[in-house]
Amino acid sequence: GKTAVIIDDEINTGGSLIETVNALTAEGAREVYSCATHGVFSRPALERIEESALTEVIVTDTIPLPPEANPDRITVLSIAPLFGEAIRRIHRGESVGALFSSEVQLVEEMTFWDSHAAEEEDLPAVPVEG
Repeated sequence: GKTAVIIDDEINTGGSLIETVNALTAEGAREVYSCATHGVFSRPALERIEESALTEVIVTDTIPLPPEANPDRITVLSIAPLFGEAIRRIHRGESVGALFSSEVQLVEEMTFWDSHAAEEEDLPAVPVEG
């Protein structure tokens, strides 16, 4: 089986996410990861995620994670580096739009920043593949 990655803007109830996970695993996906900008996580979402075949859910810290969320299944990335870089570019008269030209590059940069922050604070880093 292959590894699947689902990318969405938000996870609210998790209904469509879990339908997609079920379809992917039915087709033989070995691991399924989900990435979303906003982790709203309305009441049924956390239950659905726990009961699903999802390997990991990755969201940003635009919305605080509910206290009952399982930190082993949900990873939260800080958007502080993005905001900081936007502020820096605005003050230097540089393009802010360039920050959004490649979502993959942005995720790599955020993960890189989180990894270096973790090294400085002796915290576990977010793994980066490839």
